[in-house]
Amino acid sequence: MSHPLPALLARGVPCSLCNDDPAMLGQDTAGSTHDFWQALQGWENLGLAGLGSLAENSVRWAAFEDQASQDWNRDVREATRAAASRPSASRSGPSNGSTSAYGW
Repeated sequence: MSHPLPALLARGVPCSLCNDDPAMLGQDTAGSTHDFWQALQGWENLGLAGLGSLAENSVRWAAFEDQASQDWNRDVREATRAAASRPSASRSGPSNGSTSAYGW
């Protein structure tokens, strides 16, 4: 019997991975990163798209649960376009004469 999480995600059910207290569960500072890694390794049919849905849902339902789906989707699209249009530090190099890609 397989875990129902990938099937729930495929059907559009909002699911997320949450870790209340990683230190108590023996994960030290790995926290949610460890949970996402375990999910990706443990479910063959989850894939990167399912993992991305879990990450997005974790943010959405933790902080933006009152926002309408249409507004949420619009804001994510706008933020994605804005991030894609910015030059990265590695491509453009430092703009202040610094030798660091981060401007230090």
